[in-house]
Amino acid sequence: LKAALSEESNQAKFAKKLYALLYQDVDLRVRFNQFATCLHRIEAAKWTIQTFFLFMVYPDKYLFMKPTTTRNAAAAFSFDLKYKKDLNWRSYRNLLAFGKYVADELEKVGGNLQPQDMIDVQSFMWSIAQGRLV
Repeated sequence: LKAALSEESNQAKFAKKLYALLYQDVDLRVRFNQFATCLHRIEAAKWTIQTFFLFMVYPDKYLFMKPTTTRNAAAAFSFDLKYKKDLNWRSYRNLLAFGKYVADELEKVGGNLQPQDMIDVQSFMWSIAQGRLV
């Protein structure tokens, strides 16, 4: 992202679409796709960039996609994310569904595992992902 935003012409495009992603009163699918298009145009289309800002601003609703870790966590639950490397709404929608599923399962367990927000869900997912040292 740093390289993409080093070009002044990309800064306004990025800021406008980021603002729209976070605050525009339009369906999330539309905002997601518009931001993805912007990231492609400025050559910064990565899942981590696409999902980071929603996760940071609205941690009660959204998840951060770190592809390998997220896919490993989903595999541990036998959950098919329909993941594609290219940014796409279907994979993100499935990530959100997976996050809700994990949150619901943790709620059933109760106690210290009850998530307060998606940061807790994300942390749990990272801790169960195969190949990750905890």
